Amino acid sequence: MLHSTNSITRIHSIAILAKLALIDFVLMESVLPQIHLLANEYNWEMSAQIIILCANILECINEKPLSEEQKKETNIDVEKIAQEAF
Repeated sequence: MLHSTNSITRIHSIAILAKLALIDFVLMESVLPQIHLLANEYNWEMSAQIIILCANILECINEKPLSEEQKKETNIDVEKIAQEAF
């Protein structure tokens, strides 16, 4: 759905991913490159959903028992995406 030509479909797909990120953010690591590409798209709704997704991932990273290196690597990737979306 992230490759759909319809921007509304992509926006809703990211909203669904944001909810799933609260359950298991590890699944999100595989779609981060696609989200990164969408972060450059000029659409305020897309940007808002990407920022929500990034916030949810960062929240879960801090709650899960991960190594500091894993947390740092994922934080850097997610923060870059959020900055581009903003």
